[in-house]
Amino acid sequence: MARGNGTGAQAQPQPTPAQWIEIDRAYLTPNFTVRQFQSHELLKGSNNFKDWDNMVSLELRAANLYPFIESQCGMTINISPSRRVMCDAQVVQYLRASVIFPISKRINHILNAYDTYEELKKLFSQNDFHDYVDLHNRMNYLKYRITYNVDRFIADFDRLIEDFRSIGTNFPEKNVCSLFLSKIEGCKEPRSPFFSFYSTITSLPGDIATLDYIKQKFQNTAKTLSASLPNKSITNTNSSSAKRKQEDLKPEENTVSVKRAKSIPEKNSINSTANGKPSKPLHEKYTPTQLEQLAKMSKEEKKNVQCRKCSDYFHTHTECPNPGRLCFKCYTYGHEKSACKLNKGG
Repeated sequence: MARGNGTGAQAQPQPTPAQWIEIDRAYLTPNFTVRQFQSHELLKGSNNFKDWDNMVSLELRAANLYPFIESQCGMTINISPSRRVMCDAQVVQYLRASVIFPISKRINHILNAYDTYEELKKLFSQNDFHDYVDLHNRMNYLKYRITYNVDRFIADFDRLIEDFRSIGTNFPEKNVCSLFLSKIEGCKEPRSPFFSFYSTITSLPGDIATLDYIKQKFQNTAKTLSASLPNKSITNTNSSSAKRKQEDLKPEENTVSVKRAKSIPEKNSINSTANGKPSKPLHEKYTPTQLEQLAKMSKEEKKNVQCRKCSDYFHTHTECPNPGRLCFKCYTYGHEKSACKLNKGG
């Protein structure tokens, strides 16, 4: 007769060897072998702990051995003591084989699977340096330029803020608003198309300039500016070839600058006519501010503000006041450089 445990309860009878066989048979496990791990699969530290943890969980579940890293010696399942010891040792072998050698040395003294796994979690799962570095790199890379999709930019920004908060970084809304404005490239510069938007937002009281308000106003502003850009699609074959010829010109011929404009003889532009109308030299068509802005623009930025009818800047083809394309030889309208009368033999 079994002894009591001192509280009046009777000890449960242990199964017979034959009963243990039946219990073990109900908890069948596949034949277990420790496979050879590839170098990129091995646990190297906190930077790849999440990937390693996912791999370990899936493979131990497939082998019906996951309970041995959930509790001491798999106490959540009912199997014989001999089978329990054998399965626990198999999981320990698996964990030691799935880490690099320096880490394996740190866990060699631990003899059960649960404590081994918990030690690895304690060492490497709480280190968020890798996540912080990755998020900061993504935030530094995110910039809005006028040719970008504004909806995608806002969605990427919101996702980054959510990722920062998921690892414990809590931004006050005022800081998030400032961060959002800093992601709009050049908005603080007076010549930027977003300067008026930036000036308006920064002059508003804090209770009005909420993050949702700023995003909505920026979205409307960006879409309005994008709609005002010249249409880049050209269906006419002759216009396409003319555009290619213009892009093939030397940089000094395709770039407007103060020095270039003032070096052109004034008689070439004033005395020459196009469709009966005299043309002005370049330094008279643009203000000094516009000339300075053009000198600092990249080739792509110039295309965004260039009329595809006359090649002048700061107006679209639908608003063009000129009678035809600009000649880069005599700087009059109505013909191109290749057809200019000032060419030799012309």
